[in-house]
Amino acid sequence: IEKGFTPSGQWLMPTVQTVQKFIRTLNGATPYAKTIYVVLGNEPTHGAMCGSCTPESFAKWSMQALELLDEASDEHEYDIVAGLAGQDLASPQAPAQGYYDAEVFMAGMFKAEPDLICNLDVWISHSYPNSFVGSPFDAGRRSPRGYEWELDFLQRNEPVSCPGHVKSLPVLI
Repeated sequence: IEKGFTPSGQWLMPTVQTVQKFIRTLNGATPYAKTIYVVLGNEPTHGAMCGSCTPESFAKWSMQALELLDEASDEHEYDIVAGLAGQDLASPQAPAQGYYDAEVFMAGMFKAEPDLICNLDVWISHSYPNSFVGSPFDAGRRSPRGYEWELDFLQRNEPVSCPGHVKSLPVLI
């Protein structure tokens, strides 16, 4: 749809125009399925993977994107199911180098856009052990069951405007 990289290969932060172009492309196509899954961004806790976004800029863009996708879904015969890109749950907290701890990043997103949680159709998780080492039977934030840690975080930060929404969110890993 558009070039999403700098000349040096770094990802660019998506824009509202990116979403509008995606919707125009979708409108010109005949979707194979009635349900279309959309992942917003890519590992925003890594600056190089999501255009050096901050929690606040990613939250603002995500809210705009979710609104546009919801409008497009209402206007057409397909259902758009959208969620935020999975976080790298092992990312360090080093904003100057473009890295954010996942908990700090999510807290910043939901502080900037408190109703962002309410607008999600699905939770997308990158649940795997850091550097792919560890047992598939491990539990906790940096394990194949990291999504449980994320859901707990979401439930603790769920706004009063959508009680129970987190418990109803499907999880895609």
